[in-house]
Amino acid sequence: MSCQQSQNFEEYTIEKEFDTYNKDQGKIDKIKIHITFTSDYLLIKWNSLENQKAQMSLRNQIYLIIQIKFTIFHGKASIVKTKKNGQWNAFWNKQLLENVCGYYKEDLKQGLWKDLFKNYQSKAQIFEIGEYLNDFRIGRWNCICQYRKIGGGIYNKEGWKQGKWIEPDERIYDIKKVSYNGEYNMNNMKVGRWDIMYCKYDEKEYKQIIFKSTNVYSAGGSYDQEGNQRKVGKWVELDAGFYCFQYNSKQVTYNGEYNMNNMKVGRWDIMYCDRGGNGKYKQMQILELMRIFKYKYIQWW
Repeated sequence: MSCQQSQNFEEYTIEKEFDTYNKDQGKIDKIKIHITFTSDYLLIKWNSLENQKAQMSLRNQIYLIIQIKFTIFHGKASIVKTKKNGQWNAFWNKQLLENVCGYYKEDLKQGLWKDLFKNYQSKAQIFEIGEYLNDFRIGRWNCICQYRKIGGGIYNKEGWKQGKWIEPDERIYDIKKVSYNGEYNMNNMKVGRWDIMYCKYDEKEYKQIIFKSTNVYSAGGSYDQEGNQRKVGKWVELDAGFYCFQYNSKQVTYNGEYNMNNMKVGRWDIMYCDRGGNGKYKQMQILELMRIFKYKYIQWW
């Protein structure tokens, strides 16, 4: 545990859901973990995993959560008031991350910071770089992965997102490279068209997912213009487990319509990508630049 912990430590338990890649079945499994923190030890409980590599991956992710809670940033804190001051540095897998740091003043983040992305891990080494003022993000912030900008946007003086943004999926990693592109109004609410972008496992460029049937349309949809952040009209949404690996994939989408009250109405169709194009169902096509993939159309009655 961090040497900055309070002397009056209270035991508590957190629940965290992790993604683990099941290589044998070619899919992503979700595992729920219960971690109990005490002043002397950690108690970790999860369902048994037969795959040894999956267990190792899970342990690495659990270690990340422990770091985030206690030791991800090291610095000086006042013993009396337990306030952070001065430079704090980030560690990963017990190693200092070069130039991943920032400054506290009286427990508030100030100035230029290089933060770890929410789901930072070995297969998603993403950083967020920008400026803090009294613990609020302000101005331009960029998301960086392997020295390439993959997202970002602008915060106003109140720390609210404003204008055009590119937001990486919170569960982003090497086989699920997805981002959401759209606009925030002056009150930190999503408005207008938001597109879902996708990057293949072995590529670096994000592209728009475009479907072609009787009409041409793309993944994503629109929020109302009144600033209620309600989905309206036609939407194409990705399955929560959407991913694409070199030999396996789960490229599933849900296509349908929302009414003005953010409620799904009418018919919703489930689509999934069939690289071989040998399906028995009615087919649609997905276009990514010049390469064509087949999509199957599944009818639910």
